[in-house]
Amino acid sequence: MQIADHLIATQSGHTHHGLYAGEGNVIHLNHYHYTVISNLEEFCQHQNYFIRPYPFRSYSREGSLQRAFELLQSASSTRFDTEEQFVAWCINGTSSTQDGSINWKHDVLQPVSRIVVESLVSKAWDTLTEPDKLIKYACIGTRVGKLIRHLK
Repeated sequence: MQIADHLIATQSGHTHHGLYAGEGNVIHLNHYHYTVISNLEEFCQHQNYFIRPYPFRSYSREGSLQRAFELLQSASSTRFDTEEQFVAWCINGTSSTQDGSINWKHDVLQPVSRIVVESLVSKAWDTLTEPDKLIKYACIGTRVGKLIRHLK
């Protein structure tokens, strides 16, 4: 299990969603829609849990955890209707869940474009000692930049 994993536990016929905070702790919403932190046993109530995979994340694991901690520190009721929406917001910046409709621009294209840009920048950085290859990556980066501006 890694930090910012989306944990799902089944309790009394319904699901309980939380964000793994590390060291056996989970950040989730209580019944009053306040953000709380509990240990894993309390969160799961000694039931099994599983991890929902996210092939694309708008925020890094550390960024997702930071978003959850900011809500935890605010000590006010959240705007989320469900725990699942809270965790989705921490990971992707939107409260849409996998059960709802997909916002392709925000939920798919922007995370994919971010990965492509990060990959291009990484490759360009690795080839700084080879100037002829750097020019090729710079041209590709310009095209990707235009694509990202179009997506916004």
